Amino acid sequence: MSPHRTLVFCTAHVDDETVWDGRYRRWFDGIAASGIAHDTALMIDDRSGSVPGWSDLTILCEGERERGTSPKMLYRFEQNLGRRSLFDFPGWHRSFTFACRFADRHGFDKVVHVESDTFVISRRLRDYIDAAADDWIALWCSLHGFPEITIQVMAGAGLAAYRTFSDIPHEALVGRPYEGQIPFTRVETGFIGDRYGERLPYVPVDADFVSQAPEADRSYFWWFPTGVGDLSTISEDGASADRYMTLETMAGRTDEPATLTHIAA
Repeated sequence: MSPHRTLVFCTAHVDDETVWDGRYRRWFDGIAASGIAHDTALMIDDRSGSVPGWSDLTILCEGERERGTSPKMLYRFEQNLGRRSLFDFPGWHRSFTFACRFADRHGFDKVVHVESDTFVISRRLRDYIDAAADDWIALWCSLHGFPEITIQVMAGAGLAAYRTFSDIPHEALVGRPYEGQIPFTRVETGFIGDRYGERLPYVPVDADFVSQAPEADRSYFWWFPTGVGDLSTISEDGASADRYMTLETMAGRTDEPATLTHIAA
């Protein structure tokens, strides 16, 4: 049976409250623009000094009774754990693994991780994510030559593997990059995308995704159908087919399935 209830999440922390209305509101807008089928989009906050004041956001603080889910949510921990060094980040680990427990408590069959500076751009990647029903899937970071952990899909056996990984204490993972420790069962190398923010001032028109997108003006985010912060023309399911098709035609794109690379568990 295909998954029928999907959670999309990112981790979050801000030192400057204006970042909520920039980076993190843009993340919600990006999930909507991507058209990824989901029931809840959840930000998991490592105890920032403030919370966003958005009327469409449900805020749940640690220790409060969880009464169900809503389309846009923020879960806020009471203590900031932060990051101690390059490969020692207990705050991110706690947030990343909390999403698994949240999914189990609320009956989600699929979990999709899209980090807050990462965007799913193309329709073919959206369709691939929507169709995934098994495995723990990551994309590929060509720049650094390792699995791209900023976009992950966990469903079926992959969701079970995510549960097992979430039980591993952070201390057991310190000192080594997570890209080599997360037990992906598939790494997808057939999509075009990278951490363009590290090396380019723009996102190529043929990209399926971008990671580490910088704070930039509206023109950087060309895949948004009406510009950042104005998604009034997006349909109820988030799809923007005309915009996607126009860009893909320009780039000579097809919707042929990508090829999967299998990774030993």
